[in-house]
Amino acid sequence: VPTLHGRAGSVAYTIQVSPADGPWGGRPLAQTAALAGAPRIALRRKGEESVPVPGMPAELSTGDDDFDAVFEVRCDDPEAARARLGGTVRAAMLAIPGAFAWADGEGLRVDLGASATAIDGALLDALREVLVGVAGAAPPAVAAG
Repeated sequence: VPTLHGRAGSVAYTIQVSPADGPWGGRPLAQTAALAGAPRIALRRKGEESVPVPGMPAELSTGDDDFDAVFEVRCDDPEAARARLGGTVRAAMLAIPGAFAWADGEGLRVDLGASATAIDGALLDALREVLVGVAGAAPPAVAAG
């Protein structure tokens, strides 16, 4: 399985391409290490019902019309989710065609929504923005104080 290891700021990540005959059909998936105390957040593109969104009670509007038109955001802590989904993260998710993501205590996973041949510098730059913004964000109580 092709694998790329990288670091974006303090966030270490791995990108692996899933097997072509597997459930993800040869799509690249980026993953970080565990995120202690992270809220559960799922971002899926609207209309893609096949993308699993774990049972999370709150649907979040970010207030960013362009982002909210494309993504459904589910979370279990809206304040913490907003802290992790800043403008840079939202713009980066929009720049990765077909991407969706979910984060919890086990880490952040970003499905890059493309074939492995579509990974280029621009896609990796957008991915790094998502990884640093979501995985590297301090909890709201720490960020505020």
